[in-house]
Amino acid sequence: MLGHQEVDGKECEFHYDRGQYLIIEIVKDVKKQLYKSHNSQEAYKTWNSLIGRKKGFRNDERKKEKK
Repeated sequence: MLGHQEVDGKECEFHYDRGQYLIIEIVKDVKKQLYKSHNSQEAYKTWNSLIGRKKGFRNDERKKEKK
């Protein structure tokens, strides 16, 4: 497991297994695969946007809307 985060009351995990990157959502012990890729950069970017680490982009969009 590369990462684990709770987002909006759900648990999300970031895994690397056999050359594939997986993002898995866990709700009440039920696992659901949200994303699967061989590309590490694409998978990491998707993981960061999912857990909300790139909030700066959202703030920039709001500033543009106000203008």
